[in-house]
Amino acid sequence: MVTFDESNMVFSFEDTDIFRIEKSKRFNAISGAKPCECIVCHNGKVVLIEAKSSSPRPERDGNGNKRFMEFVNEMAQKFYDSLTYYHATHQKRQQPDVLPVNLQSMSLAQHDYVFCLIINGHKKAWCVPIQEQLKVTMKQMLKLWGLKDACVKVMNEETALSKGLISATV
Repeated sequence: MVTFDESNMVFSFEDTDIFRIEKSKRFNAISGAKPCECIVCHNGKVVLIEAKSSSPRPERDGNGNKRFMEFVNEMAQKFYDSLTYYHATHQKRQQPDVLPVNLQSMSLAQHDYVFCLIINGHKKAWCVPIQEQLKVTMKQMLKLWGLKDACVKVMNEETALSKGLISATV
């Protein structure tokens, strides 16, 4: 079992299901690439998880939504970079990184993806505008990969707990 704390939430997954891409020395050696926290095999899907303890609000904040858009763009880049690296590693186009058995054995053509941003302490209603903007920002990537925008999820810790994506809050 791999257990770790991130953004005051406890994540716990079987060793065979989790790739801590954020801790990958090979990934982190790629200049400019940004990882999400982890990639997990969860309920038959590949789930890319990013955890945050806060986010800027989407309302105009005197900076013309600049901080909010920077946040959303960074989340989109983390998901894109992590998905690309996962595929490159799975296909052995990168130097071997240790993918857990369940992520390595999945057929890349036959499984679904979920891009999950979990924000600790957020109200459910606050997640909706972030999710909608993240879908818009990731639209080109989703089209290139043949994915529906429904695979982009933004949730708080309560929802993540109910879906088994976190095991507790700190």
